Amino acid sequence: CILPGSKGRMWIGTAGAGFSMCEVKGDYRSLNFKCYSTHDGLSNDMVQSMAEDKKGNLWIGTNNGGLYYYDRLKGTFKNFKNNPNDPYSLSNNVIIDLYVDEEQKLWIGTYYGGLNCFDGNKFTHYKHDINDNTSLSSDVVWDIFVDSENNFWIATLGGGLNLFDKKKKVFYHYKSGQGNTVSSDYVLNIIEDKN
Repeated sequence: CILPGSKGRMWIGTAGAGFSMCEVKGDYRSLNFKCYSTHDGLSNDMVQSMAEDKKGNLWIGTNNGGLYYYDRLKGTFKNFKNNPNDPYSLSNNVIIDLYVDEEQKLWIGTYYGGLNCFDGNKFTHYKHDINDNTSLSSDVVWDIFVDSENNFWIATLGGGLNLFDKKKKVFYHYKSGQGNTVSSDYVLNIIEDKN
């Protein structure tokens, strides 16, 4: 993954070597990279997603290593993992996507753990419930996207596209075979054009 950060920073997640940061200033042919891996405090070098908060600190989603918070100024990592005995812990240690909203809450897309929201104290879980047609349509959340009108879109692997009403805490589903909707239930990415 690649995350354009604040103040010209660029964060790059790798598949097996942690993540890197470079500060983009002027000539792109002479970039300086600082690399972070298990030697620096990560327990898992498979970095799949990243999000930056308003302080310029970094949330890092790993493949089976859980969630990390990197404090840039202190140079420290804090790890959050699933604890089966704690219903307010992270729901799954495989993190696919991260998004920091306007309230600085962290939204977390997981692989078979649904959607999580972290408010700094506890993780709230949103999962598929076969008996509730307003629940998340799949527990494999691949992309979280907020559009220019503040609509909260969730792309899932196998459950199509979801529109999440954060106030009502309900999900509206867009699945293939339902008429005017997406052509596949495997939605990997969402992006908005200038219109």
